[in-house]
Amino acid sequence: MTPAQSRAARALLAITQSELATASRLGLSTIVDFEKGRRQVSDDAIKAMQSALERGGIVFTTTGAELVARKKSAHGGFIAAFREGLGPFQESTHMGLLLTKTGLLSAAQIRAARALLRWSAQDLARESVLGINTIRRAEVAEEGTSLTAANELAIRRAFEAAGVLFIDENGSNGPGVRLRKRRRKAP
Repeated sequence: MTPAQSRAARALLAITQSELATASRLGLSTIVDFEKGRRQVSDDAIKAMQSALERGGIVFTTTGAELVARKKSAHGGFIAAFREGLGPFQESTHMGLLLTKTGLLSAAQIRAARALLRWSAQDLARESVLGINTIRRAEVAEEGTSLTAANELAIRRAFEAAGVLFIDENGSNGPGVRLRKRRRKAP
């Protein structure tokens, strides 16, 4: 497994480096250092990470990582069976995001979401823990974005935590964004 495959697998499972560290029983610094190429980590550590990701449903290919479907469960269909097969990731707070994400973010959706929230590019960079140049490059793209899967996921998580809902393209209507309805507090 390469650092890029580890990052891609985490993005597919919508888990953090910290969650991978817990699942593989390694220190967070080991995961961070491996994925950033800061230092050579042991083969045993790489095997532990890979094994944890594979228990979550990842299959590593020569060029990347794929999320595979699990068998159907008698008590809830594919999603229930998928969650059962996640092992250490079963309790992840990000699983709903993974299971509902159907399309890629467009540059227009990112700009529109920022406008709805009245966020500057700097605000989005801070909330998604990405660089301001990454945000600006994503917003000027003509088709799609220039984002990696992990960066797109970080932006999506930041927006969704702030109340933005992404609307996928459906037929003649293009993709869009809207704000989640706010719940009224009981008097």
